[in-house]
Amino acid sequence: VENLSVAAALIRGGVANFLGTYWPVGDTAAETFSRTFYKLLVEGQSIGDAVREGRRSVKNENSSDWANYILYGNSDFILKRRPAGSGSSPEDPLV
Repeated sequence: VENLSVAAALIRGGVANFLGTYWPVGDTAAETFSRTFYKLLVEGQSIGDAVREGRRSVKNENSSDWANYILYGNSDFILKRRPAGSGSSPEDPLV
């Protein structure tokens, strides 16, 4: 029987990307990271760039939690907008 981490099991199961943490993150660091990460991701930056900048924004607040975030998967992954008329709702414009 092979031991797998949650991340490894999800990747083997077909999840394209998994963003996790090594240890629990403080609330302030989590908010700082998520604001930067999701803003950049929705603006079309790659997930790897968004993670790097999220980590940098936490580090700039002198928090050791900057080193906590880890991405498994394809760091070049970019969210794409659905083509107009594809039947997507305004609440779900990203693929």
